[in-house]
Amino acid sequence: MDANKHNETTSALEQIRELKAENERLKSLLAKHGITLEENKCSAIALQPYNKPLSNCKLSLRDKVLLFQSLFKGRNDVFAKRWHSLTGKAGYQPVCQREWDRQYCDKRKYRCADCPNRLFAPLTYEHLYNHLAGKDEQGRDVIGLYPILEDNTCHFLCADFDDKNCEHGYKNDVLAYVGVCKEWGIPCYIERSRSGNGAHVWIFFTAAITAVKARQLGNALLAEAMNKEMRFSFKSYDRLFPNQDTLPKGGFGNLVALPLQGLARRNGNSVFVDEAFNAYSDQWKILLEVVKITESAVDEILQTHNSFEFSELTKSNEGTPWNSPKPVMIDSSDFPTSVTLTKANMLYIPLELITKGHQPF
Repeated sequence: MDANKHNETTSALEQIRELKAENERLKSLLAKHGITLEENKCSAIALQPYNKPLSNCKLSLRDKVLLFQSLFKGRNDVFAKRWHSLTGKAGYQPVCQREWDRQYCDKRKYRCADCPNRLFAPLTYEHLYNHLAGKDEQGRDVIGLYPILEDNTCHFLCADFDDKNCEHGYKNDVLAYVGVCKEWGIPCYIERSRSGNGAHVWIFFTAAITAVKARQLGNALLAEAMNKEMRFSFKSYDRLFPNQDTLPKGGFGNLVALPLQGLARRNGNSVFVDEAFNAYSDQWKILLEVVKITESAVDEILQTHNSFEFSELTKSNEGTPWNSPKPVMIDSSDFPTSVTLTKANMLYIPLELITKGHQPF
């Protein structure tokens, strides 16, 4: 495939994804206001030629790598790879172009993080190809991507769930989170983690948005899921990627392991699954049909579902922040004798147990 044809295909895919995202948002709005949607059969038929060839086409290896790269976008100037020690320890470390080069690299004198000669390697086509091929039997070609760009924006939101300290497993929590995504008209995609003992839920944006806004969306989804499914502890929830609102000084923020890693995929992990947690037979078809959400749709969702504003906390003493508001005496009989709190990414309080007049929001 020549460059011009690839660019045309990429542009057409982006337009289709944006149209699908807008279509889902409009359907959600209609459903919210109780308006029944009459399906237009002619329109449905007219759209088929756009989807069918993309679903059934045979992608070349290069096309697969480029498609993968178009979705999982983060820092390109630095990335991490998984390492394994002889003692069985493992972790991720940014790739340095000068590692083991005797002219620059002296591991007896410097830790990698403190080395003055460190030169980060850019993320290339070959690195992504090796990740997807997974030829290293130790899994040392697993790529860790840094989601936050230098301008504190990101292209996706990823919620991480796993079985650590979770007696009921992670699947119920994942489905509760996904259920809210569906209710709010947010396209999302479940990936079974590389270990097979957890899942990532991915949401893709049509263009980069601030990490702050992406994390607000993730927190709003989690809050609503926990509010709806109070029988779940959500102990399986681990974190959101991006994991910070802004880049830490001198750092890159937390990395996320990319999906479809070859070695893990051959073991049935690091793959996208349906809501029964069965792997899709054609992973590339799923990626081709990914629907991204626009920033305007994110803004609308946050305005509708994330009504609590931190500015409300300071409104009462605006202009005189040094004055603390006087405490208000309340009747303790209005409150229950005990309340079960849930600790996850934040501390959650079941507000239905509290008298409406005393709820903070």
